[in-house]
Amino acid sequence: MIPLLPNDPGAFHSYASILKLCHEIILGVDTSKNLHRFHAVLARKWMLGYSLPRIINEGLRNERERGRSPNLRKYIRNTLEVVEEAIRFQTIRLFGCYKTLLEHALSARGDISVSRIPDVELYLEIGASNKTTISFISLGLSRAVAISLSGARGEFESELEIEEALTWLQSHSENLGSLRLSPLQIREVLKLLETIKARRQN
Repeated sequence: MIPLLPNDPGAFHSYASILKLCHEIILGVDTSKNLHRFHAVLARKWMLGYSLPRIINEGLRNERERGRSPNLRKYIRNTLEVVEEAIRFQTIRLFGCYKTLLEHALSARGDISVSRIPDVELYLEIGASNKTTISFISLGLSRAVAISLSGARGEFESELEIEEALTWLQSHSENLGSLRLSPLQIREVLKLLETIKARRQN
């Protein structure tokens, strides 16, 4: 019953099962059309940090592999609407409701596993579930830059808390170009560091 973390191999099935319950009981949706599975796929990709272009491209590829030829403009528009309205609004509320009820049920029977319920609503809201990425976003960086910075770090480097993320940024401020950031992203990082420095000096 406890949702899995987005990077768990079984996360899709976990989210699909939870959303099926929520669609049936809370929304009264006909789940035979498998809308809950579609939303589970997109929700997991969003929480893993997939960019919108990547989500759209993968969706188009799947459509074409099934022999379909969707209207490109309409498909892009529909995908953007689903991510913004269904995933980042409705699905957040559904997971929040599910978490509240699950916490109540587990607490009522004294189950200590209540502490293991992940904050899926937060992951959906910011579009990330990696601790380092969340720390960069918490500092004030955009999702795209935070994901790029997190990806530029070594695969086996430990995850960073917020202050550790700031220290890491400061130590790399002179060679941001080596982190495969665009000039616009570099400017965003430098502006953030200047703002934080000025705030802490006052």
